[in-house]
Amino acid sequence: MPLEALPRSGGTLILRISDSRDWRDPRCAGVRVTVGDTGSGVARHDLGKLFSGTFTSKGAKGNGVGLWMAKRFIESHGGSIHVRSRVHPRSS
Repeated sequence: MPLEALPRSGGTLILRISDSRDWRDPRCAGVRVTVGDTGSGVARHDLGKLFSGTFTSKGAKGNGVGLWMAKRFIESHGGSIHVRSRVHPRSS
């Protein structure tokens, strides 16, 4: 989804990987992966639908299972996934 939401020219995709420690249990360590982009953002009314297996913003081009599958995979390995977004007008 991030690559498809970027402007056709001049967009930026940011991938950051860092150590992650659970402050409640210092023995619990993992990895934090942060993905960001300069795309137009996700509308507030769509944020709650992103991880459902039927939501897509691509119309006939998509089936909506990508983030649903990612969430299931991540949670099955003891992780979590979260989304923050702000809507920006799409630049041409």
